[in-house]
Amino acid sequence: WDAGDEAWEVYKEAWDVGDEAWDVGDEAWDVGDEAWDVGDEAWDVGDEAW
Repeated sequence: WDAGDEAWEVYKEAWDVGDEAWDVGDEAWDVGDEAWDVGDEAWDVGDEAW
């Protein structure tokens, strides 16, 4: 019984860590998205200058 309880606690902690990692990945995705847009704009400006 105790072992099952302990396993559950470990599982929940792992879940929380995974959740946080997911959020961090989400934010990183957004940052990458913005960087992509900026690069896109720079490309257009370079195109016009050309």
